[in-house]
Amino acid sequence: MGWTMKTIWLGVLVLSTQGVMSCRSDTPAVANRKSVRARSEQAAAAQPRLARPIEGVAFAGVSSAWVISGADDLWRTQDGGATWEVTKASVLHGFESVTFVDQGRGWAISRDHRGWGTTDAGATWTLLVPETSGVSNPLNAAYTMAFANESRGWAIEAFAIRRTQDGGATWEEPVNPSGTDDSLGAYFFLSPKVAWVSAGTQRVYRTDDGGLTWDGRRLPFHVHGDITKIFFVNAETGWLCTGLGRGAAVYRTDDGGLSWTREVVPVARVDFSSLSFANQRDGWAVGNKQTGGGDSEDEESEGVVLRTEDGGVSWTRVPVGQGEHSFDEVCFPAQGSGWIVATNNVYRSEDGGNSWRVVLSLPDPPQPAEGNE
Repeated sequence: MGWTMKTIWLGVLVLSTQGVMSCRSDTPAVANRKSVRARSEQAAAAQPRLARPIEGVAFAGVSSAWVISGADDLWRTQDGGATWEVTKASVLHGFESVTFVDQGRGWAISRDHRGWGTTDAGATWTLLVPETSGVSNPLNAAYTMAFANESRGWAIEAFAIRRTQDGGATWEEPVNPSGTDDSLGAYFFLSPKVAWVSAGTQRVYRTDDGGLTWDGRRLPFHVHGDITKIFFVNAETGWLCTGLGRGAAVYRTDDGGLSWTREVVPVARVDFSSLSFANQRDGWAVGNKQTGGGDSEDEESEGVVLRTEDGGVSWTRVPVGQGEHSFDEVCFPAQGSGWIVATNNVYRSEDGGNSWRVVLSLPDPPQPAEGNE
């Protein structure tokens, strides 16, 4: 295929055998913070943790969603957001990240870097590696996990990945996919065998054997900022978006990632944070743009939601909510039903994105006092 041999993964969406897309993600700012912290716990320990109202999300099937709050609690719904239940942070010392393969089976990393599993949608949790087993914690450097099915999964560290083939009971030795100090970025699992992951800002890696081997290719364009999301609808057709830098954009491939074409979007200078496609034609991309004319990070921003119905040939801006400064995540597990996550709010659509309503709103969490952790 013209790829150079290398290895790995990172940012998640998983396709179930029923053809319904499941999504899991930290918000871009949170993912970056976790990655930086994982690279240097000592350096990060000197910085107070500035929590966001929504720290991470996961979706499975059409109607199930999980939201990690700034208080490290886990909010969960099984009915499209009509009702929510809460699993308190104290159950496992705070939720760092979660991922689910269906409405009941999921996994979590806790704030103290231990792995947990659930079979009841997150109401109760069990340690993956019991402390009494005499086995050292294999997830002490991981900050998120991804699973393709109930057995096969991966734990992501700053520079390496561990693989499990028994649902998390045991973990293989970590592998550095790039063989360099490039940190891991966005990732996408199409199936238990086929996946993509970015490392650094210029390379995307692909596996066709479940992660045993990875082929890396340098992107044929200069990425401004980070690759924030990768999404494929089959082994050949996919998209990636970039953000956190000038000139952020959406790109499409029709040869599995060997070549990419830049999409034309109707809004200039958008920092894209996520994209999602229900099929080869119907897709969404979200992010934010500065409302001023300068480059200052202190400028006000406005959330941006874009929609395509022709695979990305053309895009239309869609109004969602009022006064949102940023949209961090979008997931369309089926053509008719979708989710969009803003800073404080989770939106739900059940008519293909024609209308949206807030189904969960979380307050700003208390922040540490200056000079304190």
